[in-house]
Amino acid sequence: MALRTNILALFCLLVMLSVAPTFGQNEYKEPADGHSDPDAVTGANYFTQSMIKDVTPAGIDVWRIARLPKTDDEPATSYSAYPLTIAQNADIALANASRATLTKFAWLQWGIRCDLCADAFSKKPSSYGGPNIRSAGLPTGTSYTTYDRAIKANLTATLYVLGFPAHARGPCSKGLDFCGYLDAANSAGMVDDDVIAYADAKASPDRYFTVTKAVGNGRWMTTIDKVILPNAKLEKNPSKIWGITCDCEMADGRPASVNTAFLTQMARTVQSVGLKFATGSNDPFGAGAVGGFCGVGVAARNCDVANLADIISAVDAFFVMPGKAPRERTSYETSTRRRIGALGVTNRSLAKKLVMNFVLGPNWRSTSIEDTRAARSLLVEYGFGGVSIVPDFVAYGGQRCRITNIKIAILLGLPTSGC
Repeated sequence: MALRTNILALFCLLVMLSVAPTFGQNEYKEPADGHSDPDAVTGANYFTQSMIKDVTPAGIDVWRIARLPKTDDEPATSYSAYPLTIAQNADIALANASRATLTKFAWLQWGIRCDLCADAFSKKPSSYGGPNIRSAGLPTGTSYTTYDRAIKANLTATLYVLGFPAHARGPCSKGLDFCGYLDAANSAGMVDDDVIAYADAKASPDRYFTVTKAVGNGRWMTTIDKVILPNAKLEKNPSKIWGITCDCEMADGRPASVNTAFLTQMARTVQSVGLKFATGSNDPFGAGAVGGFCGVGVAARNCDVANLADIISAVDAFFVMPGKAPRERTSYETSTRRRIGALGVTNRSLAKKLVMNFVLGPNWRSTSIEDTRAARSLLVEYGFGGVSIVPDFVAYGGQRCRITNIKIAILLGLPTSGC
């Protein structure tokens, strides 16, 4: 038994070393002591906002999952997500407090799933807009019993943050189904009192989050068929606010036709006030089958794959999420090309809507330098309109030649010589 255990440990070590990123002939390996992190954040933050002028191709948007800088001149000593043009996160109140004018904000809205629907293959409750509230010592979420109520919960929150009134003051225009945020909830059988202000939920969480839900090792306190409104409304300032990004990984088995109509209505609603709407589907699986809006790790399901081109035509930006080698059993380049093929992108004007979603984590080995160079080459080849750098458990910041920072520099066309 001991021999078998030692052999297994040796095999795991060899696998770990075999996927380490390489720079020419120089390979990064774990230090001999086995404790030091070769990608540790040390030293001053290298990147500054002034570098945005050197990013290529010229005019490409650089997205970060990060807060907005507090001001245009917030130093790199206190802000580690430079350079960027668009910051996205779920906390609208924090964004409204920023006085920055050179970086735009996109509200990162979570797609609300029907976790209690029979066909849902993710049973986790949904998030809402703002820092998570805890109840009975547990994180909180919202649960829904029908697709219609989950969809209308998303629309209710969207209408609210965009500044629509509680109830319509007249006929809707611009192709909108709803122009009052409570009207959207009411249409699905939720009454006005089922729509709860964030401040009220935060002040009395035990009043609203009354159901304990366990999924795998996770436990939440949830509401059922109620909407927790986001913690603020977006500023009416198009020079500062880009719009809304919906992380619409519903993973609840809703039909493609239903989801396509929902995302189209979401786009119209955001665009009706002069802002923009973005979304993106999940990565390809195995030999290249596309996950659509299924959810990460859910294969062999038709989750809007056939409808992706229709969705792209409706939105302002669409995140392309390539699979990571070797998990996808293909190269990063092949995975990306399959994704673009599935999206039906055939011309550079449509490709301008695409945002290369490059995930740095969950650790420094997850995407290699080779993957990074492939991503860079493809975003230039196809004429992507943006690149999104996603930390995913890997911290921003630190010294110039840190592995993560070399990847970021490659993606943005910034110098890496000397590393």
